[in-house]
Amino acid sequence: MKKLVFIFASLSVFAVLFSCSKNDQETESLEDNPRIKLSLSEQQKSFANSGNAFAFELFDKVSSSTDKSIVISPISMQYLLGMALNGAQGETAEQICKVLGFGAGQTDAVNQYVQSLLKQLPSLDKKTTLAFANAVYASNDAPILETYQKIVKDYYQAEVSKVNFSDKATLSKINSWCSKHTKGLVPEILNNLSGDEKAVLLNAMYFMSTWSNPFDKSRTTERIFSLEDGGTVKIPMMAKLLTLPYFENEDFSMVGLDYGNNAFSFLAILPSAGKSIADVTGFLKSGDLRSIFKTWQGLRVDLWLPRFETKFDIELNYVLSEMGMPDCFNPLKANFKSMFKTPSCFSLIKQSSAIKVDEKGTEAATVSVGKMGYTASHSQPNAVFHADRPFVYLIVENSTRTVLFAGKYTGK
Repeated sequence: MKKLVFIFASLSVFAVLFSCSKNDQETESLEDNPRIKLSLSEQQKSFANSGNAFAFELFDKVSSSTDKSIVISPISMQYLLGMALNGAQGETAEQICKVLGFGAGQTDAVNQYVQSLLKQLPSLDKKTTLAFANAVYASNDAPILETYQKIVKDYYQAEVSKVNFSDKATLSKINSWCSKHTKGLVPEILNNLSGDEKAVLLNAMYFMSTWSNPFDKSRTTERIFSLEDGGTVKIPMMAKLLTLPYFENEDFSMVGLDYGNNAFSFLAILPSAGKSIADVTGFLKSGDLRSIFKTWQGLRVDLWLPRFETKFDIELNYVLSEMGMPDCFNPLKANFKSMFKTPSCFSLIKQSSAIKVDEKGTEAATVSVGKMGYTASHSQPNAVFHADRPFVYLIVENSTRTVLFAGKYTGK
């Protein structure tokens, strides 16, 4: 089946900026809502760059596991692993840092980086709602160390609660927290708990924004979408002719659509004929995406983009182990002595995400969860970008190219 992949960017960072041509109405809007760039130290910028490497490695592994449409949030998973890192010691901590691509021996610096993003990202664009929430639910029978609680409260703005995991009300409480912080897009994250749980770590993120240049709903029509297996389906296809940042080579073409004041963008990456989603994810993993922003140009683009919704859940124990952190799930090797006095490990790491893309803009949300227990279980030429076959997409913050969401749309 052919796949269309969209990537939303939140934790991964690209250093080069791009801008689109704007009409007078947009210029006036930007005067009232000026674009703000993230303010990061050189070390924090290096963390952001490494975070993008993690984002694309994670996306590649998840994408290759299914032919269905997917959406994930690398930055949400980074926050969850960051909270876990503060409780880890020894080889367990080193493995988490290896997977993240940064932070070895620099936990304090990582915490300051996360704190800076949590404070700055939500205020970059008045027309974009971007909200984060973190929480730790700990068992009454296995109290979390006070030093760990202070760190996640101070740097991750995390809510820390003591609960009885044997009480069914605790499951409802956790799922209600998820629904609240995603505005109902992710109504629940867990379907069971047991008295063996020691803690549940959570990150939630909600994104909603309008296109800088909305699509005309009257131009949306059903069109044929080609699947990778050779079949076809009819889907609602939005259409527009406008000047956009555009790049094309023999493997794929890419366009950027701005939101609000241009602080965030939606990047759509369409494999060329005879190429696949795997070719695109391979390019993203290579780290060469940054070079595109130095060479792409504003062209009048004949744009087709599906109106779509995707919901995707995935358990990540195996993926994260394959990426380099198996000890976190091993009851004999996991070391979380900076969180608990007694032995513990992750029994589950999971992410649930949802996205809606339409003529007005985009709404997306994600929840990442880690369950811990005693054991693991114009003058320019026109370009054509018709996303009528599978593609990849990203949502990114533009001053750093931090990846908030990454996904693919396959028609399934």
